[in-house]
Amino acid sequence: MKGKLTILLLFVCAGLFGQVPDTETFDLDTVVDVVVPTTNDLVCCFSDAIADYFDPDYEGSKDRLSNFRNYGDFEECDAESEYSGGEKYPEIVNYSLGSNTGTVNFDFEPQDIPDRFIVYYDENVVIETGYWGDSSKYDYEGLYRSYFKDALEGRTDPITGTTYPDFTNFPDDGYPRVTDGYSSSDSFTKSSATPTNATVEVYAPMSGTAWSFTLYCPE
Repeated sequence: MKGKLTILLLFVCAGLFGQVPDTETFDLDTVVDVVVPTTNDLVCCFSDAIADYFDPDYEGSKDRLSNFRNYGDFEECDAESEYSGGEKYPEIVNYSLGSNTGTVNFDFEPQDIPDRFIVYYDENVVIETGYWGDSSKYDYEGLYRSYFKDALEGRTDPITGTTYPDFTNFPDDGYPRVTDGYSSSDSFTKSSATPTNATVEVYAPMSGTAWSFTLYCPE
C-alpha cells in the first residue's frame, strides 16, 4: 500500500493562500490573495514574497506582475491533500514530481457534494474528472440539483470557457452532469525529465464541501 503524507489545507489571514496559476491571465488581486502583503501593491508583493516560492522559469528580475506566474509552495508528490469547508473555485495546489519519468497516478475522493479535479502538466490538461459526488442528489433531476445549479450559475467553465448555464455543452439543463462515486483514480504519463511540476485545480462551487486527493510520484 502506498504511503501517504497527509497535508491539511487550512489557510489563515496571513501567509500563503493557494498558488498563482501557471497562466498569463492572472491579475494583481490574485497575487495579493496568495502573498497577503502589507499593502496591496506590486512593490509590497515582491518585498513580502517568499523567495523559494518563485518559479525559476518566470521569476526574472522580479520587477513585473508576470514574475509571479506559478508562484507558491510546492507539495511533494505522494502527499495527500485534504480540505473541508467553504466553496473553492478553484483551489490550486502545485506539486513537484521530480525528474523521474513514468506513470503518474491520481487518486481523488470528492465525498457527496460534487467536486471536479483537473490536473495540468506542461501547460496541458492531462486529467479532467468532471464532477463527482452523490448523483442521486446532484445529477440531472436529482433531489438537490437546484442547489448545484445555483452554485454554478454565472461561473465560467475552466475547460470550455463558457458561462453557466451552457446549453450547448450541457443540453439537459445547462449544467454539468455529476458522476456517482466517492472515490476514483486516473493517471497520465510523464515522458520527459522536465517540466518537474504539475498543478491540480479543484472546482468545488458548493459550501460545506470536502475532498482529498493524492498525486503520486512517477513510477
